[in-house]
Amino acid sequence: MAFIPLLSCFLQLLVLPSVKAGTEDQGPRDIFVSLSGRDTENCGPVDEPCQSISQALDLIAPGGCIHLNGTGTIQTPFNCTNRMARDHYQGLYIKKSVTMKGFQSTPYVSCVGGIHFEGDPTENRSKFQMMVTLSGIVFKGTPIEFQDCSNIHLMNCSHQESKTAVSVRALKAPSVSFDIQGPSLFRNNYHCVEILLHGTSHLIASISQTKFISNGIDGQHSAKGLISIMERATKSTKQSGPVQISCYKISCVGNWVPFVVLELKAAVTKETYSHIELVDNNLQTPFSSKSRRFKDSMYISRTRKVDVTFTHMHCANNKNDQALRCIKIYTDEAKVSIDHSAFVGQNASKGNGGAIFLESTKHASLVVTNTVFERNEANAGGAVYLNIVHNATLQNMRLSFTNVNFTECVATTDGSAILVGKTHKPQSKPLKYALYASLKKVNAINCVSHKLKYRFGSFCLTLHSGLVIFDEFNWTNTRPNAESAVYIGTTGGNTNVTIVRSSFIGGKSNQSAFVGVQIFGRQRGIVTVKDTSMTNNSEGALDITPKCRIRLENVTVASCMYGLQLSKRWLSQETGRFLVSILITSCSFKRNVYDLSLNVSNPRSIWLKVNDSIFTGRPNRRARKGYAIGLFVPPIKKNMSCSADIELDRVTFHSRPSSIFVLYFKGKKTTTIRRTVFRYCTALSRQHLNFGEHTYIYETSTGAVSILSIPDEPWKLGCVQRDDINNTHPLWRYESHVTIEDTLFQENAGFFAGAVYISNGNTTFKNCSFQNNLAIWKRGQVYSAYGTGRVEFNDCTFSSRQNDKVIDGKNVHNAAFFYSESEGPIVFRNTTMISTIPERKSHYVLEIFSGGYVDMDYNTTVQCSKGSMLILENASHFAYTEKRRSFCRVNVTAFRYACKLCSSGYYSLETGKANGFTVNTSFECHPCPLGATCMRNDINIAAKPNFWGYEMRNSHPSPSLKFIPCPNNYCQSPSRKSIDYNSCRGNRTGYLCGKCAPGYTESLFSTSCRKMNQCSDYLLWLVVILFTAGMAAYLVKKPPLLRYLSFRQIFWFLKNREHNELEPREERGQVDDEETDNGYLKIVFYYYQVADLFVDESLAEKLRELRIPFVNIVVSAYNFQVNSIYKGIGCPFVGLTAVTKQLFLSLDVFITMGNVVFIYCVHFVVNMVRKKNAPSVHHYMAVILEILLLGYDRLAETSLNLMHCVPVRSEQRLFIDGNTVCWRPWQYVLLGYGVVFVVPFIAVLYYGSKKLHKSSISATMFLTACVVPLPFLVYWLFVHVCKKRGENSATRPNDGAEEVKKVLQGPFRRPNDQDGDRGTLYWESVLIGRRLILLSVHSFIPNAMLRALLLAVSCELMAIHHFVKKPFQHITANRVESVSLVVLSIMAIINLTKATLLSSGIAAVGENKLYIEYMQWFQIVSLAFVPALLILLAVFAILSLIVRMAVTLVKKVAQFIPSGPNKVLVRGPLLGDWRGNIQEDYHSLDEGDDH
Repeated sequence: MAFIPLLSCFLQLLVLPSVKAGTEDQGPRDIFVSLSGRDTENCGPVDEPCQSISQALDLIAPGGCIHLNGTGTIQTPFNCTNRMARDHYQGLYIKKSVTMKGFQSTPYVSCVGGIHFEGDPTENRSKFQMMVTLSGIVFKGTPIEFQDCSNIHLMNCSHQESKTAVSVRALKAPSVSFDIQGPSLFRNNYHCVEILLHGTSHLIASISQTKFISNGIDGQHSAKGLISIMERATKSTKQSGPVQISCYKISCVGNWVPFVVLELKAAVTKETYSHIELVDNNLQTPFSSKSRRFKDSMYISRTRKVDVTFTHMHCANNKNDQALRCIKIYTDEAKVSIDHSAFVGQNASKGNGGAIFLESTKHASLVVTNTVFERNEANAGGAVYLNIVHNATLQNMRLSFTNVNFTECVATTDGSAILVGKTHKPQSKPLKYALYASLKKVNAINCVSHKLKYRFGSFCLTLHSGLVIFDEFNWTNTRPNAESAVYIGTTGGNTNVTIVRSSFIGGKSNQSAFVGVQIFGRQRGIVTVKDTSMTNNSEGALDITPKCRIRLENVTVASCMYGLQLSKRWLSQETGRFLVSILITSCSFKRNVYDLSLNVSNPRSIWLKVNDSIFTGRPNRRARKGYAIGLFVPPIKKNMSCSADIELDRVTFHSRPSSIFVLYFKGKKTTTIRRTVFRYCTALSRQHLNFGEHTYIYETSTGAVSILSIPDEPWKLGCVQRDDINNTHPLWRYESHVTIEDTLFQENAGFFAGAVYISNGNTTFKNCSFQNNLAIWKRGQVYSAYGTGRVEFNDCTFSSRQNDKVIDGKNVHNAAFFYSESEGPIVFRNTTMISTIPERKSHYVLEIFSGGYVDMDYNTTVQCSKGSMLILENASHFAYTEKRRSFCRVNVTAFRYACKLCSSGYYSLETGKANGFTVNTSFECHPCPLGATCMRNDINIAAKPNFWGYEMRNSHPSPSLKFIPCPNNYCQSPSRKSIDYNSCRGNRTGYLCGKCAPGYTESLFSTSCRKMNQCSDYLLWLVVILFTAGMAAYLVKKPPLLRYLSFRQIFWFLKNREHNELEPREERGQVDDEETDNGYLKIVFYYYQVADLFVDESLAEKLRELRIPFVNIVVSAYNFQVNSIYKGIGCPFVGLTAVTKQLFLSLDVFITMGNVVFIYCVHFVVNMVRKKNAPSVHHYMAVILEILLLGYDRLAETSLNLMHCVPVRSEQRLFIDGNTVCWRPWQYVLLGYGVVFVVPFIAVLYYGSKKLHKSSISATMFLTACVVPLPFLVYWLFVHVCKKRGENSATRPNDGAEEVKKVLQGPFRRPNDQDGDRGTLYWESVLIGRRLILLSVHSFIPNAMLRALLLAVSCELMAIHHFVKKPFQHITANRVESVSLVVLSIMAIINLTKATLLSSGIAAVGENKLYIEYMQWFQIVSLAFVPALLILLAVFAILSLIVRMAVTLVKKVAQFIPSGPNKVLVRGPLLGDWRGNIQEDYHSLDEGDDH
């Protein structure tokens, strides 16, 4: 920018030749001044500069340029003295155009007297233009004054510590052009720029790139402003010259005075302020308040007419002890534009308008765009205040805000964001201006007012008439005690308010509604709210005067006290009648206390339409009282009439308090409700409404809707003469007509009535549905109160399915479908009333008391629940009353329909029903069948646990039920809420609960079904392989576990005498380790396989509760099943059924056999590689035989379960899957399997063991006979018959029979001819036979008690049989078997006790429950004893072996340690006589038998 001064000088040189200067002196055009120069008459050239500025000014020609060399001027600045001059006047006085600029370095000038530029005082001033340019100079303590200068240019100058830095006076000059260009600086000055104009002077001022820092204070005095422009007007001056001001890139920081002060009351100004920064200025003077000059704004304008634009203005944190805002304008006419600006932290608490104050007398326009107002505060109008002072004529005010944010602005009274006009008593002081306001994309956050007395709104607009638009307006306030968002008050003509695409979010302690609109006087307007949401206001959302036409479209109001409230403010002061017009469409009201509060006094007419809207959500518990729609119209003054048209169409009320329509006035009233849903609405407490003059209306507290009107005018008295046979009743003329059609009332609950309360008027229900509406006082789902109302039902349905429930701590009960106390007519046409509530005592479904004419056509049906009879109680009679001063006999209709279940112990499958007044009498009760209960008060009949019922066909003139046992843990007793007599457990369904529900599949180890998406337990395959492989390996090798866990192995350190006591028994041959192990193995397998039949669901649940699941694992393992601690392996794939599950559970037996074959193949290959003999095939065949014997229980149980069929109606169905009809082809295959294998297998074991002992058959034949028993039994029978005819039987060669005998006969007693003992080598067949008997009882006896009884008896007989026979050759084995059989008998008796209670449907309580607990503990201990004992012995054996190894090591070391002086080594047996025992114990592991 250095070229600007040169350009200015060049322009002056071009202009000055044509301008006559005030003096004829001519001199040099360029003079240089330096501290090193010398003042002479010829100084001035570059090589001979002058020393002082005054000398240069004397020598310079008009329009010339003085170059100041700033070298050394910081310490010694230029001053005003002239050594050649003889006068001693203060300062420099210049009367010619001149340019002064810096040269080489910045020059400093210090002249206390100042530099004065004065125009020519001659009379020919109109043609004279004095031009002054100052560039690149620092003026320190040097005031500069320009008087009557036409062109003033200050460029890149700094003004410091001056009384008045720059002063411009236009006393006679017609126009002044004043220009400050930067970068310029004003610091520590008293006045910075002061401009004084005479009445007609024209000013063009331009200031750019200038900083004002710490200016405005001089001792105890403060200046008017940094830039002050004033006029010197006379009394005759009515209009001064125009003023143009332009400021660009101005920074004001830390000053003590306002930025701009314009005192131009007669002027017209056009101003532009761009990129202005007003930050941290403090107008609070440090001296006493008596001498304080109050400055309340950073920009102050007092003009006749102003057109000002602020762009990119930043006004923040400027302070004053009283009030300080950014902009203040007093004018007749104003046009203000603000763009891209920010007003932050301004406080005008003792004034109005924290950021902007605009007050005019005629017209005003304020346009604000892209601007931020933050933390501004004022008494009123926290951010912006606008007003047109009182005027007799109607004026205009235009307000436009676009993309503006208001954040945390505060007002003491009204308008924390914007205040237009004044709110005090607007009805007594009508306003005289029309307002046209548009607020688009305006955001207001946490703007509040302090005083609770004033709550008019953050945006408070008062006006005479006009148009107000809020578009994309967002208001949020979470502060406590917040006022409303928008308040609009109208005192004159029509005012239209539109709010679209806006959002209002409040806190929990708001003091006013979001939007309030008031109209004072008779004028009307339209309030339109569209596409707007209002949330969380403890007071309300919309508070609008009923004089306005209200239109709500797509509005959401949530969590407010009021959704829409017709304002009552100041209505009591007005006497005129008005029209009420409200349209609500596509709106949502959620969780409000009062959705629509429409309290109207003295209207002329009422029009209310609500369509396509939703009312939903309960208010909080503190505000349980409320309503969805409340329209309350008290009697009209002077008993005048009024019309009302109310319509609800496609409206949903969900979980809301009831809606109330109170129309207590004369005139035509039409209420229509169509295609509407009332669901879960409640009103459980009473409240009253005050209509003034001690008139109270008590709310009817009905679940869905209440419609009340005044009594109707009588038409016909309805007196019945003595001989009159006609159906005569009173009639009335109706002005109130209510139509409810295609409407659903579902699950509502009220204090008086469940759904609808009707008082007077003519009400018609068409195609409506009433479902399970409850009430506290049981006044019916529809209640026609005492009065004259007429009710008609056409094509309606009533239903009830729930008797009682608790809502908000209050008990609500089932109510009659219709309850009437009205004298008016009642008509039913093609209406259905169905009660599905079963109850032993009578409950009423239709009640008419003190009624008039009642008409029920034959198509109207009343029906009770299944099993309930219908009773008609008719008490109609005549009543005598007085009408029109004469006695009148009137028909009084009184009757009730009641439903009632059969007496306790009886049930019925029929349904009580009536068509019109004709009741069906063919109803019959039956005794309760076995397996069901008919004693409950609220259930007709229900299956007992583990029973399933079905309807008998053609067994009786009326249908009846039969109940049969179902598989254990399949069925359960139905809950009280169920209407079915059957119920399934574990997500089961179908006949006998035999299949899983859709989306579920069977699990292997439980009767419960699992979701299909949870069946991916692939770990099961690995567990099955490991389990079966381990079982096969153990049976192949059979290590002597009992020997390792024996007493002598654990307590090896005891004396030899205990060992010697055992030797005779070994010598007698009574103990064989392998045979003993086989005996205990058979005992344990038999014990746990039988015990599995006694493990019911209650015991399994007890085991899970006690967290000892290993018992289930052990029991399952001995039954060739894989179970786990958790249920994560119970469902390996989707698609399991009860049938395939049984087959899958038997698969483990065959997999174990396959593993034996696999082990043999591996053994064969290894021996071939090692070049040894092939392993014995008979040994592995014997192992397979043993697996077959041990797994027989699993195979037999599967076959029996899959053939167990029970009769259901006329069909045989599979017991474990009632959905499978018997007999299927695969069942015939199983039947053949049972005939060929399951049953004959016992005979083969019995006869085959004898033949094998006598060597009459080979081992191969016996093993083959075990696979296909029936053909060999027939063959042996044939051989036996032939033998009796004389044929000799040859002795078979011994081909591995010893291996088979070890498995089949090893642990049992052998025959002894000397003692006459035949032995018990056949005892394996007895064990298998026992299993078959117990499994048959368990599978084919469905009744739990009978099954448990037969199992208990069988266990007792088997125990006695064992005591007699003592089959095992080892005494200890016999004792262990005796104990196990006794325990099994006790467990069977315990199960019998539980089954008896279960079959009787009795739950154990008190002491009996405690006894059952003790019994379960006995079962748990019995099942856990064996695995716990084995674990304990294994731990002791391991510890004993570790100690034994340690002792051996110590003694080995001790042999080589010298003892005594002779150093004799101690040698001897390590363990004495026990060495042989140790070697004998472990020798069997190293035999070369390769088994």
